[in-house]
Amino acid sequence: MLPLRLVPLLLLLTAIGCGESRKSAPVTGTVTLKGQPVADVIVRFQPSGSGTTEQLEVGMSSFGTTDAAGKFTLRFSDNSESGAMLGDHTVTIDEVTPPEEENNDAGGIGRKKPSRIPRKWGDGSQTFKVEDKDNVAAFSLD
Repeated sequence: MLPLRLVPLLLLLTAIGCGESRKSAPVTGTVTLKGQPVADVIVRFQPSGSGTTEQLEVGMSSFGTTDAAGKFTLRFSDNSESGAMLGDHTVTIDEVTPPEEENNDAGGIGRKKPSRIPRKWGDGSQTFKVEDKDNVAAFSLD
């Protein structure tokens, strides 16, 4: 007979074993522009829908922010763990802080400074496939 004090532990271990785990893998990488690292940009991976039905049901986006060396590590959008879902992803890269507005000659605020990031990195046309391994991405904004 199982001692009563062990029942809660057994129930906890059973519950942990029954949970669904994400099919994910680590993703690290770099972002460069004209061969130089790009700091302070957000790299986002969104499952694109070309994966399995299971991927779409549990798919969650991932993101990472580049450091001074242009390096990033993806984390799930709920911040629960590092990585990205296995399969195809749409990749977007955005400024952490939007470009500031320029002052015009009259002392007023004029148009916004252009972003360092070309439009193609925000239009959903860039992709990356996350495989069941340590994934390393290198994005050149050129």
